[in-house]
Amino acid sequence: MDPELGPARGIRAGLPGRAVAARRSAGAAAAGVVGSGAVRFLSRCLRVLLDVAAVASLLLAVGVGVLWVRGRDSCEVIRHVRWWEEGGRGVLRWYAVESSAGGVAIYRASLTPVAPRPDGRLVSEGWRVNRVVGLKEYPVLHLPYKGVHDDPAAGLRGYNGRWRGFQFARSVASSVGGYTREERTHLTMPCWAWLVAFTALPAARAVAFARRRRRERSARAGLCPACGYDLRATPARCPECGRQPAKT
Repeated sequence: MDPELGPARGIRAGLPGRAVAARRSAGAAAAGVVGSGAVRFLSRCLRVLLDVAAVASLLLAVGVGVLWVRGRDSCEVIRHVRWWEEGGRGVLRWYAVESSAGGVAIYRASLTPVAPRPDGRLVSEGWRVNRVVGLKEYPVLHLPYKGVHDDPAAGLRGYNGRWRGFQFARSVASSVGGYTREERTHLTMPCWAWLVAFTALPAARAVAFARRRRRERSARAGLCPACGYDLRATPARCPECGRQPAKT
């Protein structure tokens, strides 16, 4: 074997290894780009969802404010009623919002009759709005017990937690009047508590938007987003606070 062919053969043998390494490096770089793109896409989707939820929450806060004003001298109930047959028996279910005397309650109730009426319904279905002027009663569910209650003999079990103007109650009763089963779930809070709950997310999104806009303006002006130091001479790291600006 020619001794001069040894180094050349070694070089040719090393070329495939370097090519494989180069392809792996390129694949890793491409995977990194794809991964960062997926993260940015998911982050953008999450931001959009939070913004939509913030708008919906703000609209609910406006609705609570309207109910608070209208409920100072009256009782207003907004409910949706539905009736259908299930297992040969009629089922009546409704969802309602009640506002009066500075409180707002939301509740869900269902009644299971022994048998449906011949006309196939008990009450008219759909949305109903009732307002009684002069009625000022805080919208709480009056139950004959507090805390956890279980009375198999009376066919009544449930929970009633009440503290100041807050209440969460759930009751399940059997053989009530002409019904075989009655379920109620009730949540009451003062209007100010509903407003705090519904405005928390919009306020947080507004603060996040203001901070994001400030960072974008600082980046365009060549300033540190944390302390406002001029980074035109040292764009890699802020010499004042040591922060590394995010790459855009």
